[in-house]
Amino acid sequence: MLPMLLSLAAESRKFQCNGDATPGAQQPTAIGQRRTWEKEAPGNEPIANALLVSLLHEGLVPEGGVLDVGAFDGHFARFYANLMPDRKIFAIDPAMHNVNKMRKQMKAVPNLCTLWGAVGVRDEPAQVSVSLDELSLKDEGYHYANERGRRFPIHALDTIFDEEQRMGFLHLDVEGHELAALKGATRLLQRDAPLISYELAVHSNQTYSTELLSFVESLGYTSFLVEEIAGMNADVRNLLAFPSSRLTDFQSSPALNTAYMGNTLLPVSSRTILLHAFPCCKKGGDCCPVGARGSCCSHWRVSAWITSVVQHGGADLQWFTRRRWYDQNFRPQLRSPREQGNHLRLLRRALNNTGLSNEHDHS
Repeated sequence: MLPMLLSLAAESRKFQCNGDATPGAQQPTAIGQRRTWEKEAPGNEPIANALLVSLLHEGLVPEGGVLDVGAFDGHFARFYANLMPDRKIFAIDPAMHNVNKMRKQMKAVPNLCTLWGAVGVRDEPAQVSVSLDELSLKDEGYHYANERGRRFPIHALDTIFDEEQRMGFLHLDVEGHELAALKGATRLLQRDAPLISYELAVHSNQTYSTELLSFVESLGYTSFLVEEIAGMNADVRNLLAFPSSRLTDFQSSPALNTAYMGNTLLPVSSRTILLHAFPCCKKGGDCCPVGARGSCCSHWRVSAWITSVVQHGGADLQWFTRRRWYDQNFRPQLRSPREQGNHLRLLRRALNNTGLSNEHDHS
């Protein structure tokens, strides 16, 4: 029985790959990049995505594969696969229906590999028939139960990637389990020194935020906060972490320098992270009053706080964030030709009123 369990555990750590990366494949040209962007780019977090694309075309993304942890339905993985056809894209998600969806809908993406599970400090097999008490547990193994009341396997990144598979970019979207993921990847990070992107709700748990930044620093990385709202709570931000050994190369990047000078990319550390992303969102703060529950750091609470600050001459919205999260993915879903016609008429009318267009509404 034990050998069978060990065999199943080893099998669960194997990626299912559609094919392979195309050796020597050229990255898209500027025109190709734009076409890929229009077709595949996720609608949210445009600044973070644009910075990654710029670093790729500047030759600053280290050699190796791309790891998308918390891949959901594979939107980012597909984007990466089309931008980097010469690299393998490894997508991991704890929901089996998401993994099956990726495998079904992206069969034609040759450089995509998928794996069911989550990442944590150590390898742990999947378990079934979990009790209600166990479902409420959270630990360093990233033990969340999925929607069917079934635990998913935990993978330590150090154990699923051998010496032959190098990593160039690591994208983490693991909902508060970044620290466990990184603790299970220390050898990989020290060996390959990849670029890291991780998401953080800065004030949801301030102790965790400072602990995470401190651990990232202990790995020899310097973090920069991308100043755009990246989630349903207004304090969610993406952070880019650059290996200190390669920081001089990254400092030569025109894209990063432009973002830095425009206050869109801000250097942060465990000592300064809590000064960013709406400090009013700390527990008991103006944007997270006692008893707020689900509305803590909600967009409407933060908006009301900003309005009160502006009324007193303190600052304006642009001081706090580059772009509202709800604005990023606004793409009108026009269901009928009539709606499409009305939309075009309104758009032309607005352009005519501003003098930006000579077209006239012939309705």
